[in-house]
Amino acid sequence: IQPVRTPSYFQLTPMEFIKEVVYGFSLLQFSNTIYCSIPLTVGYFIASPLSCVMAWLGALLGIATAIFLGMDITRVRLELFGINCAITFTCLAGTFFVLNKCSFLLAIIGTF
Repeated sequence: IQPVRTPSYFQLTPMEFIKEVVYGFSLLQFSNTIYCSIPLTVGYFIASPLSCVMAWLGALLGIATAIFLGMDITRVRLELFGINCAITFTCLAGTFFVLNKCSFLLAIIGTF
């Protein structure tokens, strides 16, 4: 009998998870540092507060989905899950569609 292995997402600390979400959001500027997310957030918020919040939610949902599906964290970084989900969520929940329950649900489904 082989011992049961715990999935890799249980080994990720909350601080590492937050760092990955911030890294996924900073990829919107095609930057590989998490510090670029600060001016990006300020600029997004000045241009459109709704788009800023939706981009952060998209990055959060994309990284969380990839980690909870058991993907390795280095693969999550290399395959740009944060940027793809941030752009999709922003476009579907407020930019090209009027924000309502249906467009928000469509954006959540689009990030998965």
